Amino acid sequence: MGSFPSRKARCTVFMNRMAHRLRVDQRRAMRANSLSGQALVEFALASMLFFTIIFGTLDLGRVVYQYSMLQNSIRQGARYAKVDPTNTAEIVDRVQHGDGEDDENSIGSQPWPGLNLANMTVSVDPGGEDVGDTVSVTVTYQFELIVGEFLNLPDPTYEKIVQVEVE
Repeated sequence: MGSFPSRKARCTVFMNRMAHRLRVDQRRAMRANSLSGQALVEFALASMLFFTIIFGTLDLGRVVYQYSMLQNSIRQGARYAKVDPTNTAEIVDRVQHGDGEDDENSIGSQPWPGLNLANMTVSVDPGGEDVGDTVSVTVTYQFELIVGEFLNLPDPTYEKIVQVEVE
């Protein structure tokens, strides 16, 4: 018969194994914590770039839409200026609100959708009221970008001058 280790020796071996497992588990936990911190930093950097691209794309779509609405509004004002060039208040109102008639391009007393009237400046140079005289309608609009403040970009300004002949 062989000899068995004493109970004290068996307990010592067991305790050494448990201490070793505890140290291994602590190392794994520390490594996992450092990896999760690394993942958090990577996510923060990648998400900033991702959201900048997303909101920049939204800004581009808004600018194109507002540009289209401005073109329509300028066209409405120029149409009215051809007929009544001395009524500058009505020309400005047509540029800001449409013609008020019942068709798909008019919206009456409401401003054009997507346009902020506080960012719009309209000026009219009547030029004359005789047939063949030129009337100028100038519109300046300040676009507001979503990512402009985040990226420290200036808001773009659009200016359009339309000259029409009085009929």
